[in-house]
Amino acid sequence: AEKYNEIDRSTLISDTSPSGYAMRLALESKAMTLQQLKQTLLDIKK
Repeated sequence: AEKYNEIDRSTLISDTSPSGYAMRLALESKAMTLQQLKQTLLDIKK
């Protein structure tokens, strides 16, 4: 999770892909576990 803190937020904000959306959710909540993030990605792909 540490490496995501180094990503420029504007890059994520302009990223409209499902993974970008999930990353924004994870960054905003900071409480999301890897399992929750994985589930979010799986849900988005449906």
